[in-house]
Amino acid sequence: MKDVVALMKALGTSARRLSAPTASGFPDAWLFAAATQPVMMVEQASGRILEANPAAASLLGIARAQLLGSAFLNAFHADSTAALTQSIASARLAGHGKRVNARTHGSRGRDIGVTLSLVHADSDSYLLVQLLTAAHDANAQHGGEVSSIVMDVIEQAPEGFVVTDPGLRLTYANRAFIEMAGLASLDELRGRSLAVWLELSQSDLSRLHDQMARREAVTVWKTMLRRSSISTREVEVSAIAVPDGAEPCWGFRVNAAQREPSATLI
Repeated sequence: MKDVVALMKALGTSARRLSAPTASGFPDAWLFAAATQPVMMVEQASGRILEANPAAASLLGIARAQLLGSAFLNAFHADSTAALTQSIASARLAGHGKRVNARTHGSRGRDIGVTLSLVHADSDSYLLVQLLTAAHDANAQHGGEVSSIVMDVIEQAPEGFVVTDPGLRLTYANRAFIEMAGLASLDELRGRSLAVWLELSQSDLSRLHDQMARREAVTVWKTMLRRSSISTREVEVSAIAVPDGAEPCWGFRVNAAQREPSATLI
């Protein structure tokens, strides 16, 4: 489950705003909100906070409404500006910065850990900010945990959701994907290549390689899902890259492709 934890930290890269879960689509933005890991998204060009989940707002002691649109550095004490500025520069150059200690703003400030990663989406660049307390850090060393409500949503989602290692070998799949694959349990998928079920051309594989290398957050394309040797269906695939951490991984959301509306003959 550690790969799912890592993916939860990266879900914010595709979330422009928080939304409630709906039956019509997989609520990745809502998962970002529900994740126990405090995370924020910062626009690289302006240094302003575009998104912050409730866990981050609580840890910083600042209302989420105040955080959104404010300068990232203003959430911390002035004594931490130099260390955070250096971490931002490192993230821009190398893709990620080393963890730094920073003090939150205000009279009741507290020391927390801050880790920055560079991500790209829609040709724009962002900083994914992960905040850690000493207690959270200890949990992270043991793989961390994802709140049960988040895992329940993943399991009950109407769309397929899988996590793979960098070599595209499956480590997790929700019920929807297991059913889409025509199997009975996760054990039948775990350790096998995603390419057994999804048609991945050399072009697709090259695009995924480039996505991870460029730290691009999400790519979307259509392909075919094999249920058996004689049964296939067109699906839309969203690939979420998680390049950082001890165990980089991929997250894939798979759902039935929307058919183009047919022209009406008059």
